[in-house]
Amino acid sequence: MTRRKTAFPRGGGSRVSSAIPSTMPLVLATPLLLLLLSASTTMLSVVHAQDSVPAGGTDLGGGIVTTTNVEHFAKISLDVAEMTTLTQSNSFNDAFNIYLAGKNSIKYDRNGNALPDKRTLSSMSTSAADGRYDGEIPFVYQMYGLAGGDGHTYETYESFAAYADTFVQDALKEQKGTLGPDAAIALNVWMYAAHVLTVAVEDCALESSGVNLDIIGRDEDLGGSENALEMFIAFWIGYQQAAGSDDGSSPYAMAERAATLFGTSDASNGEAMVNSNIKQLFNEAQQILSFPNACRPESDSASQLWGILHRTVSQMQVPLVQLLIDAMVREEQDRISLYAKAVVPQMSSCAASAYRRLKENLLDRTYDPTKFVDILADLQGNYDCLGFGCEDVGAYQTDKVAQCAELPVNYPMAEYSPTSHVHLHSKIDLDVNAIKALLSFDSEKSWAAAKDVYMYGKNSEVYRAPGSSDAYTVRSLQSLATSALRKKSPWYTLFEDYFQDPNYADTIVMDVFEGRGKWGNSAREQKAEMLTKTIQYQVLYMYLLAEAGDADADCRSGDKNDNVGGAHSWDEVAAYYIGSLEGVARGGSTDFADGQLQWNLANKRSTQFNTQVPEGYALVNSEIEDDLYAGKGELDAYACDSLAKTIKRIERNSIVPLIQSVIRYALKMEDLTYSSSSKDIAEGEAFALAVLPIVKSVDKPGAIVLENNMIIQDGVQPVAEGAQRVADAFYKTMVEFELECELVGQADGVSACDMFRKMSNPAGPFASVSLISSVVVVGVSILLAAFA
Repeated sequence: MTRRKTAFPRGGGSRVSSAIPSTMPLVLATPLLLLLLSASTTMLSVVHAQDSVPAGGTDLGGGIVTTTNVEHFAKISLDVAEMTTLTQSNSFNDAFNIYLAGKNSIKYDRNGNALPDKRTLSSMSTSAADGRYDGEIPFVYQMYGLAGGDGHTYETYESFAAYADTFVQDALKEQKGTLGPDAAIALNVWMYAAHVLTVAVEDCALESSGVNLDIIGRDEDLGGSENALEMFIAFWIGYQQAAGSDDGSSPYAMAERAATLFGTSDASNGEAMVNSNIKQLFNEAQQILSFPNACRPESDSASQLWGILHRTVSQMQVPLVQLLIDAMVREEQDRISLYAKAVVPQMSSCAASAYRRLKENLLDRTYDPTKFVDILADLQGNYDCLGFGCEDVGAYQTDKVAQCAELPVNYPMAEYSPTSHVHLHSKIDLDVNAIKALLSFDSEKSWAAAKDVYMYGKNSEVYRAPGSSDAYTVRSLQSLATSALRKKSPWYTLFEDYFQDPNYADTIVMDVFEGRGKWGNSAREQKAEMLTKTIQYQVLYMYLLAEAGDADADCRSGDKNDNVGGAHSWDEVAAYYIGSLEGVARGGSTDFADGQLQWNLANKRSTQFNTQVPEGYALVNSEIEDDLYAGKGELDAYACDSLAKTIKRIERNSIVPLIQSVIRYALKMEDLTYSSSSKDIAEGEAFALAVLPIVKSVDKPGAIVLENNMIIQDGVQPVAEGAQRVADAFYKTMVEFELECELVGQADGVSACDMFRKMSNPAGPFASVSLISSVVVVGVSILLAAFA
């Protein structure tokens, strides 16, 4: 986590609209003029600024006492409170003044001296346009989602950077009651609180890496304080907020109001469970940082705080979802727009199909009450992805909207039903989603955050039994890339030998992240593709194979649940092949933009190679799904020899989408030069590297053909021998692995089975080619060669 330059440089500070409605009697030209005007408004209370920041901690109520004085941060809630009072009396001009110029939240320099200008609700949003939030995951998801998700480029994001300020200003200009101040809480303060919490984690990570923050400087806007964590809780709770009360103008009070509607208050103290959880997480973080030199090099404090950050943000999203549902039930379009703006973009990190439907129904169009049930189902389907559950959201006023059901242990993955807690394993695909979103920003900070997700993990929690005292941990992609479990797969040694590196995939990923090696300084799109494809089809693919090998070992040891959390070994195989984003139906999601793992790749390639079953998904997935069911029964019965045969079929069939991918990108690369900046050449090489060690183990000449054509070399034309020659290089591997032609298919006239046709019956139709006859021909050829 390194602090770097920002991606959205601006020459003139924040974006503050000057389009004040003509009904307003004042023309507000500068922040200083706004400050003077707001200070002279007779209906507003006068704030006496201190000359320096007061010493000592702050009692924020409800058991939260900080070690530093954060009262001036908490007082931003007073600005919202006064705006609310003013809008209720139709004094929108005065409310606008406070919003733009600030009033109650004094700013101090890093020496503790009071500054003439105040902290403003507006600047909490407009500072995003200057790149301050770049690389921070909640903000990245917000921009990614507002822009439309996958397929959009970072250039389209900057027009959304000040989304919160735009919404609040529009609400005030159009005099929509208390919508403006309510939006300032849900959009401006919410995202700023997430920003400050992220800074707290980043500061610890920087210190852990040996950086002296006193030398490089801390965040000036936070007054130079060393404890951004305490600032976060001040912004969340607000000033003089009574515990468990919804009488207030902070995110805490907003959460209390939402909890009242949904019955999610703590029975023991009447406080919203969300607020209790956030306070508990704050206390955990504060405890970590309370030790001397907590963030010293080699400590694990930063990784612990990383987990607390993401769990906290998940809880912060709960009241936004609750208030969105409330607005939908009440059919209040303005508030639907507000809370949809706050939460729907965050769902761009989840299944693409559900996110697009929500965006269309809640952001792009006027809400249609007749679609309530479908929209609610999409919202509820995303709870797990966002990191909270049905119990967190509760039931809306009990009889109006029932609480949804928590995911059962046997929650299906593309119809495969596990019998152990492997859903958390399958959520590793959400880390891939997160990395893709972060890499779509042309920002060093965003790329550094993608590296953090890879190294530390985010979504795939390690299962803890209810009531367990085990510490919260997540599995990371890097931990899978370097795991000793990989040795359980007989194919691991093929890759280790080929790359001459036991951690070959991790080396590729870290080299790209750190600007080293072949792809470290290539075009941004190329680096992004090399990273993501290596993670998906080398890191996760090998770990899938390793889990299969581990299942075989567990079978022979007589303990099918010899895994972390007692997970069933075969369920883990399914989790890493299918993932969490494919849905429950047979074949997986019909929207091939949803999945991120091998299952999804096979489905996508099936449309391009005409290898689908009548139900519309990949034939090879149908084969593997049958073997997943068979393997589960064999392991349960400890029929280990049968299980070994099933594993071999899965291993061999699983390379089909990789073969198809190499052919697909050979076709794309034929017309490109070695120096092209096209992302296709990076993708082509990444897919080739995912299968080359396997091909080389069977057919060294075929591997050389793949290397010469698909591995980019200076001065060498990619795919110089043509895409069909690349396809032919898989012939012997397909024969050895008994891969039928119908599994691989053909695309644009190029087929991996062309050699089968030539070897067996040149005059016969493609569809009549028999693998058995091809094997016989090869065998006869070998015998003749032996006696020649």
